[in-house]
Formats: sequence, structure tokens, C-alpha cells
Amino acid sequence: MDYRGLDEPLLPMPSLVIVRSLCSQQDLTRVLDQLNPINHVEVKYSELSSAELEPWCLLQCWMWCWCLLVCSVRCVWRCVRFMGRCLCLGFHWLFSRYCGFRYIDLNSWMKQEARKCKPFLGCLWQKKLYVFHHSALQGRMNITDVYDSLYDYILRYMSWRVGRKSIIFIVDNVQDGKTAQNNIKVEQPTLSQCCNNIFIFQNTEENGWNQLEDHRLKKYLQAYFNTIEVANVE
Repeated sequence: MDYRGLDEPLLPMPSLVIVRSLCSQQDLTRVLDQLNPINHVEVKYSELSSAELEPWCLLQCWMWCWCLLVCSVRCVWRCVRFMGRCLCLGFHWLFSRYCGFRYIDLNSWMKQEARKCKPFLGCLWQKKLYVFHHSALQGRMNITDVYDSLYDYILRYMSWRVGRKSIIFIVDNVQDGKTAQNNIKVEQPTLSQCCNNIFIFQNTEENGWNQLEDHRLKKYLQAYFNTIEVANVE
């Protein structure tokens, strides 16, 4: 579709980072500050309820998504068949009268429809990153693949829904970052399978681990949103 001649160009909406956590927003001040260095990227906090982590809740989401997909495909197929039959029977006046379709001015019609769909197209082009957060202060490192783990089902669901590349996981307040990283790789492989990257922060600033992870996180955000200018984070 040619968008030349539009009054305003169709530009993508500002990118968005969505933070999901069982912790309150007040407890995530440091984490939210670490996700704020990129210009033109909005950071939003969305509280993660315990009900969302249950299999029955995610099963309902799967069912609703499947039903919506089936209904959409059926409606589109019926519309295409109806339009095809009308064209075959020579009912061009039907489109001219009720759909505003003009064979002689097709380009103008497409531009007009593009203006109407501009807000919707902007939502489709909005680049999103989903950030799941877990704090070791919640009890233990029961993220995935262990007894009483919390995020197995929701990470699999979100990986299917938005894609693995659009998900990262932040683990906070661990005693030793290197040890936690090794344990997660060996004992909790689902976390790596469903998330594009995992960042681990200690509850102390020793060993320079947090500075390295903070730098790695900023580099990842810069590459993900294809930006050049990144503000400094204290």
C-alpha cells in the first residue's frame, strides 16, 4: 500500500516496557529505574496476581484466544466468499453503493482507509518488551521446574502469545549472582527456554556483579529497541 500523499505519515507509537511482578510497585523502584534509560520508551508496571499463575486461568486464556481466532477466520472467509460471488455475478454496484468502492479511484480510496486505520496500525507497530521480575526475598528461587514453582505456565503461555524474543526475566536480591546464575541454568531450564535473556542482581554491591548486569541490561535494551542514545543510570 502506498502511503504517499497522506496528510501525516503513519509513524509507530512509542515503544513500551511492561513489568510484571508479584512485588508492589514501591518495591520495584530500583528495577524500574534500571529499565528507564532509553528515550521514547515508556515503562509500565502491571501487578501480577497469584491467580494468573494458576493453570486453570491460563487454560481459559488459551480457550478464548483459540475461539477468537476461529471466529475471525470464519468471518473473513465468509466475507471473501460473499464478495467473490457478487463480483462473479456482476454486482459491482453493491460495492459502489454500500462499501464506497471505486474502481476508477482506487488509490484515493486506499489512502482514505489508511487514515481511518491510523490509530489501529500504530498499536500494531508498537514494539513491546515484557519483563517478569522475581525477588529472592519472596522466599526462595522457585521460578520454574522445581517444587512449588511459580512461573512455569505463565511463561510458556506468554512465550506462545508474544514470542520468546519479547520476554526477559529479572531475578533480584540474591546472595550470590554467579551461583544463582549457574543454578538456574542447570535446575530451571524452562526459564531460559521461554525468555530471551535473564538478568540477576545481588542484594549487595560487592564483586561488581550488579554493575556488570546493569551494563548488560542497558546494552540489551538498546539493541532491542534499536536506539543509539542511552541515558546514564545512577
